[in-house]
Amino acid sequence: MRTSVTLQILLFAAGAGALAQSPGTFTPTGAMILPRFDFTARLLQDGRVLIAGGIEASAVGIQASTSAELYNPSTGTFTATAHSRTGPSVSQSATLLPDGRVLLAGGMNPDGRSATALAEIFDPSTSSFTPAGSMSAAKACPSTALLNNGKVLVAGGSLSGQPANTATAELYDPAANTFTSAGPYASIGGSIASGLGWCPIAVPRPDGKVTIIWLSPAGTGQGSASEVFDPATSTFTALPSFQPVPANGSVQLGSGLVLFAGEYYGLGAGADNLAELYDPVLNLVTPTGNMNVERSSQIMVLLPDGTVLVAGWAGGQSAEIFDPSSGTFTLTGVFPVDYPQTGTLLPDGTVLISGNSSPGSNVNYIYHPSKLVPAPALFSLSGGGAGQGAIWNPATGQAASSQSPSAAGNILSMYTTSLIAGGVMPPQVSVGGLLANVLWFGDAPGYPGYFQVNFQVPSGVAAGDAVPVRLIYFGRSSDAVTIATH
Repeated sequence: MRTSVTLQILLFAAGAGALAQSPGTFTPTGAMILPRFDFTARLLQDGRVLIAGGIEASAVGIQASTSAELYNPSTGTFTATAHSRTGPSVSQSATLLPDGRVLLAGGMNPDGRSATALAEIFDPSTSSFTPAGSMSAAKACPSTALLNNGKVLVAGGSLSGQPANTATAELYDPAANTFTSAGPYASIGGSIASGLGWCPIAVPRPDGKVTIIWLSPAGTGQGSASEVFDPATSTFTALPSFQPVPANGSVQLGSGLVLFAGEYYGLGAGADNLAELYDPVLNLVTPTGNMNVERSSQIMVLLPDGTVLVAGWAGGQSAEIFDPSSGTFTLTGVFPVDYPQTGTLLPDGTVLISGNSSPGSNVNYIYHPSKLVPAPALFSLSGGGAGQGAIWNPATGQAASSQSPSAAGNILSMYTTSLIAGGVMPPQVSVGGLLANVLWFGDAPGYPGYFQVNFQVPSGVAAGDAVPVRLIYFGRSSDAVTIATH
């Protein structure tokens, strides 16, 4: 049922996109406080970027870092967090939680030769780090996925060429601040035990399950293994093995498919220009167009229009755009960095490219796509994008306000912007810091360019007249509006 609430929404909607001032180009931005590589970068709900850990590289030496810093897109500057991390680690995972905090887990110890079980929580409101329970086993190169129940699946591996150091994945519960076993893997014996597939890739699926891919380096002659984790039963089910895909760069598309491209230098054939698409539901690999340049260890970033930015490393100072609709790569701009470390999509649709493995190098860049698509927007009754949200109960047609509060289990509807047209991966909705169950999303009826999202208010949500609601889509958060609950 549509109501007058929905008609008010579009009066205050910003345009869905605008042309970039310098399309297809890279411009410098501020320098990090410390040059570093093998760190993690995670976009926060307030639009800043958390840069944590890694290895500090300078003319005076190289050491693992307990420091962290924050990049502010509005000023183009990096500032140190108020507090240091609880311990050093390299190549840890970083997962944005529904309440805006970040889980940092696993990675390598400062020696770069052993794994760590370090886990901690970064709280943007206090700019501080606190311990996050205790993982049962160290994980050198973990991959994580936020599940629909609000827990985080942490799937890990061993160091290259070394036996597995863990036989199970783990689940982190933000409410209890604890890790528990997610059950034994179904295919770890055939992949990890031989020293292959040491860094898994966790791929969320539209049905809420997660496909874990254990890749084998090219040139080994061994197939890649995959399995599916079902959060409802906390079990893994093996899928048939398939031929190896390029063992390095990957990114999930709006279609749910995974684009693999390039090769990890030194683990097989070296750099190449091959690209393939993997279907995590059907467990099928299909070829797509080749890159224009041979690459290894490149960065790959899904842009909000559904295309992918691919840049750097063995590809040198070049970058290209992959278009899923045509399966082709097109060169873009002149990439100024040989060895970029991370690429982070920012709220305005540009990309922060940060870090460089060359000691002492500390120049970061912003990539300007040909079309800027801002982060998704939620709408308020006041029209300012804050305060009481234009979020309604379709059963009553009333806004979920103090005059008609909602409750746990109720189904609500809202409109948003900037989802990928035809995309199958659902957005995430946070209500009072808890993850809601998204029941349906798609084109808003009668409003081209806008999208409707139906979700269920999660159990355990606190009662109040101003409970915050956010939408998170491929890592970018909307503004926060509020609903009333009782």
